Amino acid sequence: MNNISQISEKEREHPHCHLIQLFCFIGFFIIWFLDSFIITYPAGISSLIPIAFRLIIFGIIICISFAISRSLHNILLRNGHIKEQNGHRHHPPDQVIDYGVMAYVRHPLYLAILLFYFAFVILTMSIISFLVWIIIFLIHNRMASFEEKQLLMMFKEDYSEYKKRVPKWIPHPLKLIEL
Repeated sequence: MNNISQISEKEREHPHCHLIQLFCFIGFFIIWFLDSFIITYPAGISSLIPIAFRLIIFGIIICISFAISRSLHNILLRNGHIKEQNGHRHHPPDQVIDYGVMAYVRHPLYLAILLFYFAFVILTMSIISFLVWIIIFLIHNRMASFEEKQLLMMFKEDYSEYKKRVPKWIPHPLKLIEL
């Protein structure tokens, strides 16, 4: 029996990762809304950067976030890792995926989620929301580290080599030029 079949689909992800992400989403946007529109602490920070500039940066970051998500989704669909059976059902890959967006960053979905939140921090320049974003980053980093341990157990040397070539969060600038 190979290591891939020894680890169930459910064990590949951090326990309760969907619930954790839901709480992060709800918590972030409640705090972001309260700090940005009700508390507005400190009120002067958002006035330092014009709203038009913040909207442009917000739009760019949101577009990058959705592009990363779409690219990952296309890779998984194209290679049959997501199949339609009684609605959408996830079939995790049985090998290391090291092409497409996965050639630039090891956790593109988590990165896209973090960029999405960060765009809202930039939009309103909320300091409290930025602190919450840091906490959410640490949570996602912990989930990613858990999942990497599982992937190392499953794919051994292949994943170890992949980890050496591809950064966890921030793509190598020279590789981005290749895009």
